Amino acid sequence: MDAPTLEAAYRRGIFPWEDSPAGPVWHAYAPRCVLRLKPGCGNRNLHRAGRLPFRFTTDQSFQGVMLGCADRAEGSWINDEKLAGYANLHGRGLAHSVEVWQGAELVGGLYGVTLGGLFAGESMFSRVSQASKAGLAWLTARLATAGYTLFDAQVANSHTLSLGFEEIPWREFQKLLQEALESPVTWPGA
Repeated sequence: MDAPTLEAAYRRGIFPWEDSPAGPVWHAYAPRCVLRLKPGCGNRNLHRAGRLPFRFTTDQSFQGVMLGCADRAEGSWINDEKLAGYANLHGRGLAHSVEVWQGAELVGGLYGVTLGGLFAGESMFSRVSQASKAGLAWLTARLATAGYTLFDAQVANSHTLSLGFEEIPWREFQKLLQEALESPVTWPGA
């Protein structure tokens, strides 16, 4: 899975999921699960998690976060090909990670793809309670402050919906995606 293919897919709102014998399966889910980024976005559950006693970094252990996400469940869709593809995107400054630390131990994190004002969240993991939620809260606050406008969580689940994400129709997602892609923002580093 090469970086130019991944980038082109994300620009259209398409992302890789599982693999089939023929190769990766690409998805364009509708309705789409998003968080419209602005100062104070999310809900009380998300804001409360951001105050938990963890230390946060960004892009300090991209591979460690991806491996943590791959280890969190049996049959993970994150295989060696995807590790390489996203690592290539990371090297090009288009994929980023948030690390959640307790002391010197990586206890959670998340990673995703950035294009303009879009953050397309790919996966997250927690080795201790609330670590990934705290990382998500920390990240959304930083993205909103930096001028990002759209956090694409792709597929809704009870966890994302409980944090203030919403499902929107495909047409509305495409409009927000195009607006986000045109935003000249910079990744809010460490």
